[in-house]
Amino acid sequence: MMTLSANIRQFRKEKGLSQEYMADRLCMSQPTYNRLERNSLACTKRLVQLANALGTTPDNLQNYHLTNSTQTEAEEKDRRLREQEVKINFLSRYVRYLQETWQAYGKGDLPAENSLK
Repeated sequence: MMTLSANIRQFRKEKGLSQEYMADRLCMSQPTYNRLERNSLACTKRLVQLANALGTTPDNLQNYHLTNSTQTEAEEKDRRLREQEVKINFLSRYVRYLQETWQAYGKGDLPAENSLK
């Protein structure tokens, strides 16, 4: 489980914001912000300010790793589904090709499925 400070760091990086930018928004130096971002207790004390500076809510920052991993899982499921659809499409076309080839050689209808066993 990611800590609050890790959530904040990841959120900031995904937004493309620098530590310098955040330090400026919070009226502190970059080294001070760096220490803040590495300390979950300090992040908790300044959570509302950090959320405002990042343009989000405190709750979103606290649960960011959960939301982000859920989205990643959904994206992975979608990717797998698309892969399976491509395979199904290929196999359907291949079956059609085999059926047409079978009939083109005058073999008539394909044998029943049970007779192939």
